[in-house]
Amino acid sequence: MHRDRIESFALDPSISEDEARAELERVLGDSEFHSTERNKKFLRFVSEELFRGRSEAVKAYSVAVDVFGRPATFDPAIDPIVRIEATRLRASLARYYERHGRSGGIYVDLPKGRYVPVFGRLETDGSGSTPPSPALPVAGGCPEETEKEPKLQAGPRRKRAVIALMATGLALLGAASLADVFGGAGAEIVSDKPRVLVEAGSAGDASGAGTLQELELLLGALARFQTLRVAADRHSSSEETELGDRLLVTNAASSAQRRSYRVTIRYLGDGSSRSASWQLLDAATGEILMSGEERPRGDEHGQGGSSEQLAAQVASRLAGVRGVINSIETARELENPTLGNGCLLRAYLALRQAERGALDTARDCLERTLALRKGAPEAYAALARVLLAIDPVDSPTALTNRAIELADKAASLGPYSDRAAEAQMLALRRVGRTHAAIAAGRRAMSLNPDNADISAGLSGILLVSGQWSDAVAMATVSERIDSGLSPDAELTMAFDEYRRGRFDAVLRRLQQLGTPAGFEATILGAAALAELGRAADARNMRMAHPRSLRAAMAARSFAPELIGMIETGLAKAGIGID
Repeated sequence: MHRDRIESFALDPSISEDEARAELERVLGDSEFHSTERNKKFLRFVSEELFRGRSEAVKAYSVAVDVFGRPATFDPAIDPIVRIEATRLRASLARYYERHGRSGGIYVDLPKGRYVPVFGRLETDGSGSTPPSPALPVAGGCPEETEKEPKLQAGPRRKRAVIALMATGLALLGAASLADVFGGAGAEIVSDKPRVLVEAGSAGDASGAGTLQELELLLGALARFQTLRVAADRHSSSEETELGDRLLVTNAASSAQRRSYRVTIRYLGDGSSRSASWQLLDAATGEILMSGEERPRGDEHGQGGSSEQLAAQVASRLAGVRGVINSIETARELENPTLGNGCLLRAYLALRQAERGALDTARDCLERTLALRKGAPEAYAALARVLLAIDPVDSPTALTNRAIELADKAASLGPYSDRAAEAQMLALRRVGRTHAAIAAGRRAMSLNPDNADISAGLSGILLVSGQWSDAVAMATVSERIDSGLSPDAELTMAFDEYRRGRFDAVLRRLQQLGTPAGFEATILGAAALAELGRAADARNMRMAHPRSLRAAMAARSFAPELIGMIETGLAKAGIGID
């Protein structure tokens, strides 16, 4: 049996640019080359830059902006998207040439440490096939870019992988520790984000490469939530250990009240049947706190799509504001309240409960936190949202103006904070700047596409502005990430059911919202009851309002089509909206 291998760090001078281009087109057009569409675009982009003699300009920034649609403010030190996708692309190319390469044929590769492709020629040494090794570029060059990537260590039975990628810039509440104490007697504790150790293994991937890629995706997804501190060390030891790729998510808290967790994840199956089974343990006692299993939901295309979807779901379940870890932290906070991160958690709980007393308490806590941490964007964002929840929509006070200022400051201090952009979205919506609110929402989604609450909130804004298809699409995105549909997304789906004449389905969806029911849910429920011939029940709905219903809907930026649709339903119960 013959082995195809690639000349290491040397190109066959007989390879012309035309041949290299032909190989590029052949690979990209081959159905056996299993890679996502955006990574095919990645490969084409860097190859074209090479052919045009512009390889010196190919950096993580240019790839992120031109290929992955990141904003001009993109910082590769904070967002690891290019490193993650480069690793996936390399793995796809290696698998392809290992299975479909031929002796004497040309190959294309993307060496580690830079984003400039190389073209070489496969030759035979009679020992089997191996994936490409880095060679020199066809033309031009590129200073090596630092690219923190783990290396696979081969063991007697299978390869071991240790992932150690540093995600910096997670500025939820600055760099203070869990038990920072200010002043003397009576000083308050300021909490920080919890520490989590994630250990993962794979059943059915003897090389460990699949698990490595999934952990890299999970690292990126966890980092984007910015609710866990991420710190890691690169390990290149050749010691033989059990397959257990380790990702350390930690903080610098003092040992006095440090929150430490351990998550074990086991990846099962392959392709469309890939799943992740996880357990959350108390790091100190080993007690299993919760367990679950995630399977990719929705219409994802290709192996890469399923892996990305799985990473999004696991990260959302673990690191989301309503996720497992933060839910446990919130419960502890209710018993022993703190400023800082604990205050943030209680503020988001108050926003979900919509109780004035809890909102007032959250406001006070956040004000005191900001008095100590003036550079905390997430605290500014949370306070902006709390003030919006306190201030009446129909008769706004100076609180709304201050909320806008706070949201803008949060975005200025945290340009990569999805929650800062989300706060801007909600504040802009409140003052009727719908187009600007939608733009802020899309920016928030670009910063963290795995945050189901953002896509849900954006769906609500698109809904009231009359953009039905986009609204439903955003609600579907939210549901795909988090099966426990958020109230905003559920309400969007309920309005869509009403538009389609499925009034029983409207009521079923509204029942999922729980209490207290907001203005939109109340008028929609009354309209649906009227359409079902239950006029008396519709009239019993509590719709008391200081202004007319039409004015109240206009204050919430309802599109004329939506107002007319609700008016038609309510009229059947004899309810006027003026």
